[in-house]
Amino acid sequence: MVKMWWRPVVFKCRVHTVSVLQLSVGKSCLVFQILHAKKIPLELIKFLENAKYMFVGVRLYNDVEKLSSDYDLKAMNVYYLQTCVTDEAKQLGYVRSEGLVKRVVWKDMEKSKRIRMSRWDNRGFTRGQVSYASLDAYFSFKIGRLLSF
Repeated sequence: MVKMWWRPVVFKCRVHTVSVLQLSVGKSCLVFQILHAKKIPLELIKFLENAKYMFVGVRLYNDVEKLSSDYDLKAMNVYYLQTCVTDEAKQLGYVRSEGLVKRVVWKDMEKSKRIRMSRWDNRGFTRGQVSYASLDAYFSFKIGRLLSF
C-alpha cells in the first residue's frame, strides 16, 4: 500500500510538495517524512519501482502523479481500489476509504478531519498523525489482501 500526504491548499492556490509517504506490508508500516529527508533511500526507490510489488489504495491517482512530479519517484504496480467498487456501493458512499474498510474488513475506521488537515509538513509527527497514517496504510493493505490482489 502506498499513500501520501501534503499540506492542504488553503491560501493563494499554492500546491505544496508531498510531505509524507505511507507504506504498509502486513502489520509493518513506514510513515516516512519525505519532505525533510536529505536524500531518498535507494532501497525505497527500488521498492517503489519493483513491479513484483503491488501498491493499493483509494484515490491514489493524484498521489502517484504528485510523487512523480515532486520527487521523480515512480510506483510501478498501482491498483486503485475504487475501480473494484460497484455503482451501488458508490451511491452508498463506499468509495471513501472509511466506507471500504467498513464494507470489506468489517471495522469502523474514523478519520479525523483535524488530523487529515494538520501540518504534515512540520518536522516530526504528532502521535495522532502517526496513528492516522499507519491505520490508513494498514487498512488499504488489508483490503488489497482480502480482495486477493
